[in-house]
Parts: sequence; structure tokens; C-alpha cells
Amino acid sequence: MLETTKYHYCLKKLYKEQQKTSNLYSHLIVDAKNKKKPQDEIEKLRSEEMNESQIIDEKIGSLVTQRLCKKADQLMVPIPDYHDEEYWNDMCVYRQGRILTTKGVCEVKKAIRAEKRERREGFVVWMAALTGIIGAITGLVAVVAVWKR
Repeated sequence: MLETTKYHYCLKKLYKEQQKTSNLYSHLIVDAKNKKKPQDEIEKLRSEEMNESQIIDEKIGSLVTQRLCKKADQLMVPIPDYHDEEYWNDMCVYRQGRILTTKGVCEVKKAIRAEKRERREGFVVWMAALTGIIGAITGLVAVVAVWKR
């Protein structure tokens, strides 16, 4: 529970940072255009914005990948092959390593959901049977109690 809260807090914080960065550079670019700064200076601002955005995107991807891989490991669900370019991207700015692509995230989530569903189904069958037995015992006790009067 605490890990989930921490994960969502960090993710929300990164999305806010991403929005702030986008707003900041949008204002800087508009100001540069209004002050009729040279085009190469405006392009430099755009390049800086893209670099900052890529860093934040990679942080988000890293956080999501770590969380999903940890969940998959706990449930003993296989993750896609680490060298499969369809499911993994290299990080280039934030740090060295690989993060799941959108398709990779979807595949791992699907596998985790399937495993949880299978585990839950077994539990539900046992709970239904247990509820039936408890109901039968309760009915039997009620009949015996009435019959002894």
C-alpha cells in the first residue's frame, strides 16, 4: 500500500515537472520571438526544451518499468526479452539502461492482470464453497435448535 502511494506520488510529481518545463520553455520562446531574438537562439531554446522533456520522459519510463518488473517478478510473470527492440528502448539522456516501450508496458500489464485473475478465481471458488458450507451448518443448527424445544 505504501509503495503504491509512493509510486503514484513520484509519478504525479514527474508529470507536474514535465508540465512546468513545457510552460517555462513556451514562455521563453514566445518572449524570444517578441523581442525579435535571432532564430538560432530560439532553436537553442527549443533544443533545451526537448532535452529537458526527454530527461523527464526517461525518468517516467524508468519508474514505470521498475514498478512493472517488480510486480511481474513478485507474481512470477515473465517479462519480454530484454534485447527485443519491440518491447524495450534504450535510455540515452537520463542514465544508461533500458525502459519498456508502450507495447512492452501493455504486454507486461496484460500478463500481470491475467495472473491476478487466475489467482483470484481459485480464491473465489473456495470462498463460494466455504460460504455454502457455513450456510448449511447454520441452517442445520437452526433446525436442531427448533427441534429440541
